[in-house]
Amino acid sequence: MNVKRFTARTSRDALALVRQAFGDDAVVMSTRPCAEGVEVLAMAPESVLQLERVGVPAAEAPRPAAREARAATPRGEPRTEPRLDAKAAPRADASVEHDVEQLQMSTLSFQDYVRERMLKRRRTELAAQAGSGASQDIQILNTALGAELEAIAAYQLGAESKLLQKPVLDLAMTFQGHHKEHADVLAKTVEKLGGKPVLTKSRYNFPVDQLKSQADVLRFAAKLEQGAVSAYLGAVPLFGNRDLAKAAASILGDEAMHWAILRNALGEVPVPSAFMS
Repeated sequence: MNVKRFTARTSRDALALVRQAFGDDAVVMSTRPCAEGVEVLAMAPESVLQLERVGVPAAEAPRPAAREARAATPRGEPRTEPRLDAKAAPRADASVEHDVEQLQMSTLSFQDYVRERMLKRRRTELAAQAGSGASQDIQILNTALGAELEAIAAYQLGAESKLLQKPVLDLAMTFQGHHKEHADVLAKTVEKLGGKPVLTKSRYNFPVDQLKSQADVLRFAAKLEQGAVSAYLGAVPLFGNRDLAKAAASILGDEAMHWAILRNALGEVPVPSAFMS
């Protein structure tokens, strides 16, 4: 960190030395009277950027004099405090103590300066992360919505196949109703987040020619439900919004029950293992 002390007979001369060493954007950290007249502690502007990168807490930074005059100046009124790039009018009666007092009232607080810069950068980063997280959530929701729309179409295909007997047909229609509710909630959530919900495809690549019996339709539906369970299981931890993750987990539970009931209808073990994958 490039910090130097400058001494001169007057504050104007000291600031001229600071400007000569660090430029007009130099940060004045403190001023005080000394044997030579006025001592100014200043640092190069790039040193502040270094502090921001390493995240130095504001409380650990040197405590310079506060620039209260700047904060107190009403908007629209010209500020009269001296600047490094301004030419101060010479004052024959100005003492060293007066010079120091003027600098203390007009010098930007180093602590406040660093804190303000770091908070601004953090707000920018958080805003970017929030935007990125919402975009990812929309993508996940639309993927889930696409799967729900496919399930709706699959159950419709089974109902129209004339292969399902009355009790099984009623069950299939109940499950289709669940998927319609899922799809409705997912589509509305995507819109609420500023996205565009995906639509039902004009055609799905279903194995129509392989559906010859009720068992074939049930096995086809069970495979879709199993795929939905795995998809939701992988999606839940990816949501940036934890409320969305909770809602997805709720849908996951419903899909898992569908799968178990369909397996049972096929005469298979409803829950084949202790864990889902």
